[in-house]
Amino acid sequence: MPTPVIYFAFSNDIENPLSSLKEESRNVYQALVPLEDKRQIKIMRDENASTDDIINTLQRLADPTNDFELVAFHYGGHADGSGIHLVDDGGNATGLAELLATFKETLSLVFLNGCSTKAQVVLLMQLGIKSVIATSAPIEDRTATEFGGIFYRKLAVRSTIRLAFDFAAAAIQLKGGQKAETIPVDVTRGLMLPNQSPSTKLPWSLNYDHQQEQVLEWSLPYDRPVMGSDFDQEEVQLNEYLLDIVFEMAHFDDEIRKDVEDEDVVDDELFALIIRSFPWVISSQLQVLKSAIPAMQQPTVDRLKQMLSAYISASQVIYYAALSWLWHLKAEEKIIKGNLDYEDVCEIEKEEFPMFDFVQQTQVILREIDNQHQDPYVQELVSIIDSFKEQDDFYQAYFFLQSKREQYFQGGLNRFQSAIHSVCLETEYHLAIFLKKITFLVSYQMVTCRKVNIRTNRGISVSYEHFISKLHANQDGINVSKEPLEFDGSVLDARSVLLLRNKEKGKRSFLPLTPFIIDKNAYFDQNPYGNIKDNSTNVYVYAYTVNAKSEDAAYFYIKCGDNLLDWAIAEDSFQVHKISTDQEMKRRSKPLVRRRHRRPTVLVKPLAVLKEQFQQLKKDWAEYE
Repeated sequence: MPTPVIYFAFSNDIENPLSSLKEESRNVYQALVPLEDKRQIKIMRDENASTDDIINTLQRLADPTNDFELVAFHYGGHADGSGIHLVDDGGNATGLAELLATFKETLSLVFLNGCSTKAQVVLLMQLGIKSVIATSAPIEDRTATEFGGIFYRKLAVRSTIRLAFDFAAAAIQLKGGQKAETIPVDVTRGLMLPNQSPSTKLPWSLNYDHQQEQVLEWSLPYDRPVMGSDFDQEEVQLNEYLLDIVFEMAHFDDEIRKDVEDEDVVDDELFALIIRSFPWVISSQLQVLKSAIPAMQQPTVDRLKQMLSAYISASQVIYYAALSWLWHLKAEEKIIKGNLDYEDVCEIEKEEFPMFDFVQQTQVILREIDNQHQDPYVQELVSIIDSFKEQDDFYQAYFFLQSKREQYFQGGLNRFQSAIHSVCLETEYHLAIFLKKITFLVSYQMVTCRKVNIRTNRGISVSYEHFISKLHANQDGINVSKEPLEFDGSVLDARSVLLLRNKEKGKRSFLPLTPFIIDKNAYFDQNPYGNIKDNSTNVYVYAYTVNAKSEDAAYFYIKCGDNLLDWAIAEDSFQVHKISTDQEMKRRSKPLVRRRHRRPTVLVKPLAVLKEQFQQLKKDWAEYE
């Protein structure tokens, strides 16, 4: 099978050098080189390209004995409407277009990352090139480098051309408040189709032949073994990459380390350690991957979706931990003036939920906390800022998983069916890297306060006893603590989900995660006298808001363990696992005297208090914006 080739040609000008061009070359190469290492693609680069360099490289690509196929061509450097500026002063637009047209059967993208290259678009398309990224105006050197790097990092994790372009455009828009366009072109007349603006605020535009719109869904192929040509897929079993997580956990917990070092321990026991050690929000998803469900015991699209659901759930945990602490800092007036908009950070609309980027927003919140010279409650989260800055393995894993999530909602994952074994292994590999990054969570406990006793000393002093239940996997369900805990003299709501540090003894500090994460039993399974009926792990996570701008706003939650991709597509079939702050239930009042007639019932909204908490969040936020 031919090797897909991406050819990069860069050309600088000695008299008018582009200082960031070398960085652009390095960035795009670093983005794609992991795929080259796995022999998924081949990268060809000419750093100081001349006309002869381009001709010779294209001749090499055209030689059938080399078994190459050119899928993308990228130029970076000075350019204009008449051509690209090569080191020998060549680069005529017509000549370049005619050369590239000889590869039109395989060439899906031409990217002209130079000034004012849009005049070359129609000629390229008239000769059969399917899509062209070009510029309508001069571009700043640094911005061009950033745009190209972001685009190819997104493409490297198998995003489509459309998704990679939209992501890069949104990233640049975030910095400059501008936007780009995707423009269909009628190649027979050289005109843009009606109702399309001829100009764009951001100079880049993605142009495509309107008769070949499918090119926008093109992504780098999956037709090769993921781990290299010498990789035998049968040697790696499902869940093997995930099993590595427990060894990372051992760095944070001595008991886990002892279990890992036990020579007699088997893999199933180690995987059970992972499930018990992560908060239930995460482990409920991993438990499905390890279950006896047939679709989870082999590489399938369903297993792929479940891994992405595990990624989303883990992302929600770190996001709501960061957001909860930011709220605390605002409420305590430790942040005098915030720079984040409430609607962007806190108010997830229903249509936004399927692709809301929890990891990116976590990084934004952490930067805000850092800019205010504060530390997060979960101090280990600071490393996420460094990961985004260094674009390390965690960042690449996040990029890959988020892209797969976007691809699901842009047309499904069935496109990977022919190579599902490789895709599942690669996804599991990245999920393991992502989860390893947050194994510091074993140093914390996610708990629910199920009961509060008030103790008084003849009205002179008051103390509060909090009975805590751990929201982690347990065969016996939730076990309420036998010994009450104190929290620096604080009294908690008996419906709070908290994050506690394991290392703290006696009086403890805590981070409330409610109203973002709730224990449903604390709201639905208590009688009027506070007796706990249900000890099951029944945890829900905030998903989205409906009618956010009105007084009728309702906040919706989804049960932990539900597949979050399936849920967003087939919402009606998951009604039993969805609750909202407006949900009503019947409660019978207890009569004073035993009578034969039925007790009267009243309608109550047990989750209305959560709506009040969101309203308080909005108020606290507004006071410090």
